[in-house]
Amino acid sequence: MKTVIITGATRGIGAAAAFKFASADYAICAVYRQDDSSARVLIDKLASNGCFASAIKADISDPQQCRRVVEECARTLGAPCVLVNNAGLSAISPLVDMADDDISSLIDADLKGAIYMTKYAQPHLVDNGGAIVNVSSVWGVVGASCESVYSAAKGGLIAFTKAMAKELAPSGVRVNCVAPGVIDTAMNARFDERERAAITEDIPLGRFGTADEVADAIFWLSDRATYVTGQCLGIDGGYGQ
Repeated sequence: MKTVIITGATRGIGAAAAFKFASADYAICAVYRQDDSSARVLIDKLASNGCFASAIKADISDPQQCRRVVEECARTLGAPCVLVNNAGLSAISPLVDMADDDISSLIDADLKGAIYMTKYAQPHLVDNGGAIVNVSSVWGVVGASCESVYSAAKGGLIAFTKAMAKELAPSGVRVNCVAPGVIDTAMNARFDERERAAITEDIPLGRFGTADEVADAIFWLSDRATYVTGQCLGIDGGYGQ
């Protein structure tokens, strides 16, 4: 049985990815940071569908916790062959108004966490000819006013993807990322109806995307796209073009 590690797995894109991989008979290592109840619900739902799954609580901004996640996953579910770096934070604020600690926390979660998880998962992925998919953002491609630090972290994740794709290609490991646009998840629930309508007008396909649509792309890059590496796939309805 194949095993996938998914960070930020208890809601939104991460949870959708967990169910997508479970439907293809993967064992799921769901990494989360805070919400114990959501983690229990996710694992119970996966188990009820016959999926082997475990939840590991960890702060991926801490490299030693990333090491622990990989070791625990390998011990309980088997060595991972896919890593999905999905966890992250967002913040909307002019840069001048952001506290220094908030800047550090965002970069730690959105960029450094993926770097640490990749570092410690790499030996297992090499042994299994595996794949990595990083979850960036449309703002990592085009940038967003009042989301400069988030844009920088997500842009850095795209650069990290391209560099690691070259570094790991000789070992048979593929590294790609997705750049979601405006997805209908809890992160975007802050928009009221007027704001949603204004945003939708700027999306060529005329609607918000779904977490399942992003999960489909993550799974394809991980499991099906055997000659694709170093790519950033926009899942944005044309928003970032």
